[in-house]
Amino acid sequence: MPRSLICELAGGRDGIRAGIPLTVFLFLALAVPGCRFGSSSPAGEYAGSWKEPDQSTVSMTLTLEADGKAVMQRTVRWPDGRTEADSWESEYRVGEDQVLVGSEGKVYAVFRRQGNALLDQRHFVEGKPIRLERIAAKSRS
Repeated sequence: MPRSLICELAGGRDGIRAGIPLTVFLFLALAVPGCRFGSSSPAGEYAGSWKEPDQSTVSMTLTLEADGKAVMQRTVRWPDGRTEADSWESEYRVGEDQVLVGSEGKVYAVFRRQGNALLDQRHFVEGKPIRLERIAAKSRS
């Protein structure tokens, strides 16, 4: 490809045309639902459920508050009708594409952000990471 054509495709020698596609990209990233920058707030409620090898069904809800508080609720149901539930509170912080949940210098869970979901890549079910889907944005108080 001739050098002059490459320069034109890349935005010309003066770079003025290169700014137009960047402006369009930024507009689309802000205007199109689902396009979010890594620094956007993950605050909201996430839920998921899965079947464990012992045939129990686990349901989990994770609520991330805008102030950095995390609340996890877990319910386990076995085929014989037994049920167990627990919950805990902690803190979270947002990394580049991760949400780290923990407190007092300990990290309890690391979720990778993927669209409107959080993936726990440390815990797998049937070879796939546990997935918590966003079910509601946390309203501001």
